[in-house]
Amino acid sequence: MLARLGRRLAPYPVVVHIDGRRDRRPFADALAGIENVRISESRVTTNWGGWSLVEAILALYRDSLTGLSDEEQIVLLSGHCYPLRPVAEIVAELDAPPKRLYLSGAPYHDFADQSRTRFRQFYDTFPVRQTGYRRILYGIPRKLVQRVSRLFPRTIPGEDQFILGSQWCVLTAAAIREAVLPAADHYRRLLRTTQSPEETFFPTAVLRSPYASQTQEGGVGPFRGEKVADYANIHLLDRSMTKTFTLDELDEIVRSSMPFVRKVDSVRSASLLDELDRRAGVLPPGAARSL
Repeated sequence: MLARLGRRLAPYPVVVHIDGRRDRRPFADALAGIENVRISESRVTTNWGGWSLVEAILALYRDSLTGLSDEEQIVLLSGHCYPLRPVAEIVAELDAPPKRLYLSGAPYHDFADQSRTRFRQFYDTFPVRQTGYRRILYGIPRKLVQRVSRLFPRTIPGEDQFILGSQWCVLTAAAIREAVLPAADHYRRLLRTTQSPEETFFPTAVLRSPYASQTQEGGVGPFRGEKVADYANIHLLDRSMTKTFTLDELDEIVRSSMPFVRKVDSVRSASLLDELDRRAGVLPPGAARSL
């Protein structure tokens, strides 16, 4: 899937972060010969729901910034994203003056569910989604400390300034250099034991900075719903945030004004990806692309 996405994004440069737990070699082999793609030397071991995800994105941003002018844009994608239109058309839309930052969010205090900050989570200390004995080794103490933390709800200093949204966004190099990277140390102290801090840190760092006026909404947006999917920046998302799109959803996908879809994978979404490639003119009618 990663190789297919890299080819589809050509000729635009792509920098890939490989999780610190994974063997780099299969990815390097799969990406060999795709000239617009390189693997970042920065490796961060990430855990679902933990601050480590923020650190991985920050490391990728630092690596990607090399040689970029302040006005150039960085589009943050995952290996489960795919363009819905010809990439040149997407780039022209993003590059049309005035250049904009595609990042939206609503005030955190407007959300009914405040549990992500009220209770300490410790997802980096006791990771979820483990298998075998690690499921017990990490699962039992994680649930114990989470239960104990619920006896002592907290309010984080400056919480009234938090913005909640999606980290999958488009930022200029200047916004990353001047708003995101300098804010990391401050918010690390505040958010490192919260749930999914990437959905709080990046919207807050940008939308509480002078760069807020350059976003598509010109600043902090209105409350649109309890789901992060309600604040999608550049993706067609299912509100469950877990659904994998297939050819069955083609009509919904082609009606979308978003430039990308998330989530897709190389097996269940293969026919959909082929159809999107055909519609973008990069795959002949009747042909199928290798995964």
